[in-house]
Amino acid sequence: MTELVIRNFWWLEVTKKVKKYIEGCNVYQRNNNFITMLLLAQGYDSILVVCNRLTNFVPTTERILAERVARLFRNNVWKLYGLPESIIMDIGAQFVAGMMRELNTMLGINTKLSMAYHPQTDEQTKE
Repeated sequence: MTELVIRNFWWLEVTKKVKKYIEGCNVYQRNNNFITMLLLAQGYDSILVVCNRLTNFVPTTERILAERVARLFRNNVWKLYGLPESIIMDIGAQFVAGMMRELNTMLGINTKLSMAYHPQTDEQTKE
């Protein structure tokens, strides 16, 4: 993994920081979406990590909004691999919901959420 990061990114002590990340808890590594608190390089201080068939590293900033994550996901993952079957993120539920709402809007997906007592949302159920 260190080699993959070094191919595209460099900052002071890059190897040390990435090795520390890799040596961490296995569950944390599989579910962590951001490597943060890096030295500022070309305006970026964090890396968005997307694990699918391949691991993608996308430069970003630590103070990122859901809309920006959705744009990064669309431009760096969706356009290469399509829509995933599932998404697991280690960020709060409201942030993930906002990110998915933005991604759906960008992709032209009309999201209609239903609740147990409002099944008519699917436009197939008669009242």
